[in-house]
Amino acid sequence: RRTPSTSTAATEASCALTVIPRQCEHPGAGTTVVDDAVAEEILERLDELWRRLPLAPKEKASPTDRCYFDDVSGWLTGALDRAISVAALPDASSAVSRVRFLIYPEPGGCLPAHVDLPRTDKKGLRTTYTFLLYLSDCSSGGETTFLEALESDRELAASGGVMPGERRTLARVSPRRNRLLLMPHACPHLAAPIIHAPKVLVRGEVLPPTCMPHSSAVTVAPEPVQQDASSQLVELGDGVHSCWLDEKIDFERRTN
Repeated sequence: RRTPSTSTAATEASCALTVIPRQCEHPGAGTTVVDDAVAEEILERLDELWRRLPLAPKEKASPTDRCYFDDVSGWLTGALDRAISVAALPDASSAVSRVRFLIYPEPGGCLPAHVDLPRTDKKGLRTTYTFLLYLSDCSSGGETTFLEALESDRELAASGGVMPGERRTLARVSPRRNRLLLMPHACPHLAAPIIHAPKVLVRGEVLPPTCMPHSSAVTVAPEPVQQDASSQLVELGDGVHSCWLDEKIDFERRTN
């Protein structure tokens, strides 16, 4: 048997955990985490990269610093694509080459409830998922928190907003170094305040397979199944909590 490369070996050790099942009625259906997503050498290159890239000027008040990188040679997107394949999502195939580093430099940094916007590539293919690759651990605080969806969110979805008001928390994912989080763009979520700084991650978008039919509609579904006011979050894995039962996918079992 051929000895796998470091990058391939890292992906074979990866494990995907479903946070919001694909079959449920929620715009975040399909949200998945992949732990041990990329090889350590990729993480080390990313660490070196975000420290030397210039910070982008802030266009508005923000708790995050940002810097941008276009992976024209494919060393990062190739590793991300292998990790994305572990999630086995039918509408997520490949990472867009232009990514940004988000750095929360101070304790208390957070983002309010919002949804993400899709991007369109040069061929007119529209992205389906946001990815977050965490480069730092948060033992407490800093979670990406997934929220109840409201029908009225449709009015603000095109601008990345959600209707104000209280919402139930349906799931949350804590930052862990080398954890890849994949979530549909239309999923309402927030970034909880961090306690230990900095929190550092790579953010970008994921394209569907090229053969997938194009749809320009923004999906906002009714309330999710299996959820009521008394539901509790259950810990599915290290720092991964959800009100739904988990669907753990072992890479070796799925591919052999």
